[in-house]
Amino acid sequence: MSIIITLSYVLILVYAIVLIVYLIGFLRSDERGAIDHEQRTFFSIVIAARNEEKTIIDCLNSILNQAYPISKYEILISDDASSDQTVLLVKEFIKNNAFCSIQLIESNGVHEGKKKSLKRAVDKSKGDYLLFTDADCTAGMNWLNEMDSILSKRPYEMVAGPVLYKGSGIISNILNVEMAALQAISVSSVKMRKPLMCNGANICLQRNVWLAHYDAMMKEPYPGGDDVFMMLSVMDKNYKNFYYSRSYNAMVYTQPAKSIIEFSDQRNRWASKIYHLRRMYISSLGLLVLLSNLVVCVFMVSSVFNKDILSVSLNLLLLKAGSDILISTSALNNFKRSDLIVYSFPAFALNLFYVPLIALRSALFSYKWKGKSYSN
Repeated sequence: MSIIITLSYVLILVYAIVLIVYLIGFLRSDERGAIDHEQRTFFSIVIAARNEEKTIIDCLNSILNQAYPISKYEILISDDASSDQTVLLVKEFIKNNAFCSIQLIESNGVHEGKKKSLKRAVDKSKGDYLLFTDADCTAGMNWLNEMDSILSKRPYEMVAGPVLYKGSGIISNILNVEMAALQAISVSSVKMRKPLMCNGANICLQRNVWLAHYDAMMKEPYPGGDDVFMMLSVMDKNYKNFYYSRSYNAMVYTQPAKSIIEFSDQRNRWASKIYHLRRMYISSLGLLVLLSNLVVCVFMVSSVFNKDILSVSLNLLLLKAGSDILISTSALNNFKRSDLIVYSFPAFALNLFYVPLIALRSALFSYKWKGKSYSN
């Protein structure tokens, strides 16, 4: 038993050290923002939509409300065989906002998937830079300003921005704590030249770069991947060509999962990326997180029946919770959401138990996304 306890301490200590390293990298990264500058970049904002009648108009309104010259961007919405009122709503929106360049690229009635939908829109785009977001997202008014400011300092091939959840309910707040920590780790991983993830709801690429990597992206069996696979391709070519912003002004807000099943499918989809990315450092980090959660869970449950290991269980719990909460708190402060710090421990507890369950489900069961079922 002493060997198991020693190994458990070592594992959680390694986990804590890794998180602290990511935290240091995050805090040492620069924000790069400068709202007051000459706006130069023409953006083609690309949105793939499928059955988004409840969110698409809010998304488009947030883009039209940008503090950025309307002559400096266009909006392209690519419909992926929506069966609801998405197409009709977008057409009406275009009619009512003729002062802005907005295009609807309609499908041929066949659900092709996100990557092909994006390609149809990109083919019709005019900008040298493509800015991707999702139809259920909204952006702050300085989103385009911030992206332009970053690109004015260096013509990066790819820029990623942070993403948090909309809403102010308890569930949204708890999920935002976890999401903020993931954003911090993502920013830091790029600084360390070992990128882990980015979010397709907030990425910007040079048009020629996106087209050059499109065929390679399509070869991946993963249904999404328009974000992470593209990021890795760009980083493999030259890590200096990619920048991940931690600026609050670059933030995009997305919808949280609406049910436990949807949450499980979403996390299953995220976990399945590990199988397709084929990067040892990503797999190793995923394994470290999984084992750390499992060890703490097993010790906490076991301590209910064996009081002799209660002190060990609490030590492991506090060490892991301390490192998790430290990075989430720092991230929330950076993203001006310090009001959510009170949800740090509930978020830690949720993550502690759901990660092993999602890992098990990811290995054994399929998941649904956009009406289709996928296996890992």
